[in-house]
Amino acid sequence: MAAEALHVSRARANESFARLLSPADRGDWRIIVSFYAALHYVEARLSRLGQTSSDHRNRRALMRKFTDFAPVRNDYETLSNFAWSARYDPALVLQPDEVQNVVDLLPAIRTALGF
Repeated sequence: MAAEALHVSRARANESFARLLSPADRGDWRIIVSFYAALHYVEARLSRLGQTSSDHRNRRALMRKFTDFAPVRNDYETLSNFAWSARYDPALVLQPDEVQNVVDLLPAIRTALGF
């Protein structure tokens, strides 16, 4: 239970921090931080299942293995892909409403995973 609580705490902290970032000025980091919040919600759920992941590839494999993640797989992958692009693609430019649409995936992920 300790690992689950630690992941939930980190997820909530990331989610709170993401809300402080402006979609207009820091939309890239708002997406990245939101993704890491989602990652920690996934890790918390994995912990409940007696699992832990070693990296992004392993986490995705575990998400495919357990049906608990079926409702969030697509949203998680979308958020992950946008976070990767926001972090590594300097040509990526998103309008504030596009940033918000991506960030809005996080509450659905959190809720579906039971947090």
